[in-house]
Amino acid sequence: ASRFGHSMLSETLLRLDENGDVIANGNLPLAQAFFNPSHILDPGNGGIEPILRGLSQQVAQEVDPQVIDAVRNLLFGPPGFGFDLAALNMQRGRDHGLPSYNDLRAIILGVDKFTGWDDPDLNFLPGVKEALMAVYASIDDVDLWAGGLSESHVNDGMMGELFAAIMLDQFERLRVGDRFWYENGLFEQEWMDFILGSSLREIVMRNTGIGSMQVNAFLVSAPESLALFGLGLTILALTRRRREGRLQVLARALPAHVG
Repeated sequence: ASRFGHSMLSETLLRLDENGDVIANGNLPLAQAFFNPSHILDPGNGGIEPILRGLSQQVAQEVDPQVIDAVRNLLFGPPGFGFDLAALNMQRGRDHGLPSYNDLRAIILGVDKFTGWDDPDLNFLPGVKEALMAVYASIDDVDLWAGGLSESHVNDGMMGELFAAIMLDQFERLRVGDRFWYENGLFEQEWMDFILGSSLREIVMRNTGIGSMQVNAFLVSAPESLALFGLGLTILALTRRRREGRLQVLARALPAHVG
């Protein structure tokens, strides 16, 4: 289910300077970035800062069954060659014996299986059912990855009901099953306050030459918030909101769409 992110990729990585303009080297085509760390390590090639600025300002693609050409035909290969990541995802699921979309949905959500393409409870994104019917003879044949990406999003979230339930279950297991989880009494309160009060923005600025970034690095700056972009403020209200948001996640909130 974590491979839902493959549908969120864009063909190009933005590379921006401190003013938000594209650097002289230009943006970076994703197909040229595979196994090529020189774009990060070599300042003459741009370096890491322009890429991080670009990531903070580039809106992700919607989670859906559409996959860009850079990973559908050109993954890990020179121009004209490469793997198909979408096909690889589905074949890997078959190799590992994963249930079909219809079977796993019934298991995870505790609901009845769909009876066919005309089942009234079938809730795919617009136009997707017809595309799946052209490929799969039966709803029972639909691969887990393809079916999960095809679901209509729930609760204003970024994914459908099945993938949301799988992701929630996985992250709960990662927390509960890790005896070194940071909340298990390993840190004194002073360090816990520091950890819970930290943001990705602060981590980026502490470890790179970037001197300014929007308060929430995961949200693209709205025009009215640009005035806050370079102020470097530590705002208690925002810190409190981050903590409340974290508690909501732990209380089984569904993933929210960002960007």
